[in-house]
Amino acid sequence: MELIFRPHGAGFYSTTTLILFQIIKYVKLYGKQPIKFDFSNVFTWYNYNKNNNIFYVFFKINDIDLLESISLKSFNYEEAGNIQFKKYNELNLDLYYKYVNVYFNLSDQVINIYQNLINKYKLNFNNICTLFLRGNDKATECDIPDYNKYIKKGTELLKLNRKLQFIIQSDEKEFIDTMKTNFPNNIIFIDEIRVISKNIGQTVDKHGRTPELNHKYALNFLAIVYIMSQCKYVICNSGNISFWILMYRKHCVNFFQL
Repeated sequence: MELIFRPHGAGFYSTTTLILFQIIKYVKLYGKQPIKFDFSNVFTWYNYNKNNNIFYVFFKINDIDLLESISLKSFNYEEAGNIQFKKYNELNLDLYYKYVNVYFNLSDQVINIYQNLINKYKLNFNNICTLFLRGNDKATECDIPDYNKYIKKGTELLKLNRKLQFIIQSDEKEFIDTMKTNFPNNIIFIDEIRVISKNIGQTVDKHGRTPELNHKYALNFLAIVYIMSQCKYVICNSGNISFWILMYRKHCVNFFQL
């Protein structure tokens, strides 16, 4: 039976979370993993050429049998919308990690971007702290941490290692400018991302009105999410993007959810 994903016109990482939960729900209901998928209703903000297989532009699926290794008794599909706001270290993370490891491997195109970014910015993950804030319209869904919380935590880590570099990543220009001032040994993906001035009514994706541009930058940003997941330290706020940073990190060590 084909798994047809329900329509979801929203941001990239909200969509990936919904896809993840629908896959797990399918396995729980039918006792088997889906082998056919219809992605025509998802990633509409990023699908400028009406590609019904757009999922595979971003991800690859591994052929791995999960049925024997994971219990789904505690899985609750209704958590899909709110999991981004929960305390991640209290979740059944092993369940999500294993499904991500099968269904959300990076496509060859994204891996190529990832490798190019490592070379361009000369990244040494063992000496990098990510400072990530998802702002702007996110403030309509939850409280956004004060910038000073990032400064305080980053300063604590800097005292442990004076040579520590900081990846500064946000959709808010004000956050990037503030962190640049406080952490001058920084890395900012200037050419690869879009940033706007703080505005609770806006997103960098323009709520899906620029699908061709969104497609390009979604590829870049997926590679950046993977980069952030590999860093020695991650300081972030709650949200779907931070949840996916953790999904690729696959552990909560030195992961600070503000």
